[in-house]
Amino acid sequence: DGRAFDLDEASRTRRYLDVRGTASTMSDLFYVKGMLAAAELLGDAEKMRQAKAYFRQIIADIEAGTFAGEGVNFDPKVNRRPVPGRTSHGARMIALGACALFARCFPAEDEWFERGARFTRYILDRHVNLGQFPELQPHEMFEFADAGGRPWREPGGAVLSDPGHSTEFAGLAAKFLLELEKRPNKTAEQDALLEK
Repeated sequence: DGRAFDLDEASRTRRYLDVRGTASTMSDLFYVKGMLAAAELLGDAEKMRQAKAYFRQIIADIEAGTFAGEGVNFDPKVNRRPVPGRTSHGARMIALGACALFARCFPAEDEWFERGARFTRYILDRHVNLGQFPELQPHEMFEFADAGGRPWREPGGAVLSDPGHSTEFAGLAAKFLLELEKRPNKTAEQDALLEK
């Protein structure tokens, strides 16, 4: 019926939610991508303008740390609830796909390229081992970082990695970087990112 809901602690019963004025979620990220793609296809300039405003708010939530994850946890061994001091790459990774689309639709606007480059750099610096974490495999991508930007360790010391997310990041980053590569007026930082 189109009403937002979550599940109780046992993941059995729906609880309907009033989402007005709440932080952005993954649903907002996927929705704004679809909104822009549809508006572009239909030539609806007003909806494209609205999509930009909507995406700017989502980005603000991501960067302020107020973006809310909404995944339903079907595996009781994995804690998907927010943990103080633990950050995920997920929102920035999915936003990369949106940055690529916005950059393609608005190639003269710097902000989509700047934000995509910033998100790519953030994930590489905080969630991919480029030699800064000798205890991990080279180029290993891990799910969570602690407040100091180091791999988050679960009770018992495990560092969680998801090969699907590694592949997804590679694809979304490549999609964004291909748009960035076409740009004639790249910043020195953007050029350096393309060289990596």
